[in-house]
Amino acid sequence: ENILYPVSKMTLRAVEEHVWPERDLFDAIVSFFFQSIYFAVETEKWWLVDIIYSSLVGLYKKSIEDSMIALLTFLYGLGVTMHRRQDTDQAKKFYSVARKILQEICRPDFDLIELCILSNITYGQARIAASSRNHTAALSTYQASLTHYQQAIASNPASASALQRDLALIQLGLADAHMGLQDWPAAEQALAKSVAIFRQLAAVPRAPRHAREDLAIALARQALLPPGDLAPLQEAEDLLQQLCAEFVEVPAYPRELNAVRELQSLVAVPSCYAD
Repeated sequence: ENILYPVSKMTLRAVEEHVWPERDLFDAIVSFFFQSIYFAVETEKWWLVDIIYSSLVGLYKKSIEDSMIALLTFLYGLGVTMHRRQDTDQAKKFYSVARKILQEICRPDFDLIELCILSNITYGQARIAASSRNHTAALSTYQASLTHYQQAIASNPASASALQRDLALIQLGLADAHMGLQDWPAAEQALAKSVAIFRQLAAVPRAPRHAREDLAIALARQALLPPGDLAPLQEAEDLLQQLCAEFVEVPAYPRELNAVRELQSLVAVPSCYAD
């Protein structure tokens, strides 16, 4: 916070004064803004998110032709942020606009980056369907997102390792949709794939903190499969306790830890799986 916020202010001032950077510096500024947005969303500083997105709009208006891929990433990020703020109508609009732009400007045979962006947009739309409890729509949309990523990997096999987290998140979404439809074998299969990938990512030296969070969330889902299993929840609790102690500035971790503890009391009651 002591670094990102002051630099954001200086960059905003430069943009307002029409100090237009060269291409490489422009890309660096956009990258910095996205890192700032990530921090602001993680710490739920929504006012800072609004400021940075406003500045990005100004950047893209000045360099729209050179920044179309970054613009699509920007629109997807807005959709994610609006969804996290529970403004699903706005999230739908941003995802829809991004998809239309992508279909207009890109060739029928999408390249790696375009396929990844398309998959991300589709994944965001699937999450909205899931939050509306439209499990059938969520399932088909998650499957479409998975297909796009598989196409991306087929077009560039070297990208497979970099896309593992995205694939695991989609499998987690598929598991949620299957659970909503009470297709327990399919949910178990998708969760097994998701947990296996997240476990590998969390075991990498100097893994980013979201690797442990991802694994904890997937383990909590796994514990909900009938007849219920407390062991994954205990592992999830241990991971979230570590994150709470190491990153006290992230408010989501204590909430997730409390949710896991509530699930432990629920799973411990056999009658909850009677149906």
